[in-house]
Amino acid sequence: MTVWTVTLEDAALRDLSKLAKPERRRVIDALRKLEEDACPKPQSRPLKGDLAGARRLRVGELRIGYVLDASARSVTVWAIGHRQRFYEIATARTKR
Repeated sequence: MTVWTVTLEDAALRDLSKLAKPERRRVIDALRKLEEDACPKPQSRPLKGDLAGARRLRVGELRIGYVLDASARSVTVWAIGHRQRFYEIATARTKR
C-alpha cells in the first residue's frame, strides 16, 4: 500500500543512471520501500549541520538524500551516491 509519493529531482535521476545495474536495482527497491515508510529504522537518519532538515537513507555503501513533506505525504530525493562522496555532493547541492 502506497502511503508516500516519492519523486526524484533531475540531479538524483542523473545519479541513479550512473550506478551499476545491481546498485541501481537496490536503490530502486529502497525507493519503493520509502513509499510505505518514509523513515525506516535504522537505515534512515536525519542529517545535521548544513543539511539539517533532510534525511539520508543507507543502502549498503550508498546513501540517498531526501526531504519529507509530511502535510503532502511526499518524499523528494535530491541526491544518490557512494558514502565517501555523498556528503560532499549533498552539501554542494544545498548551497545552490
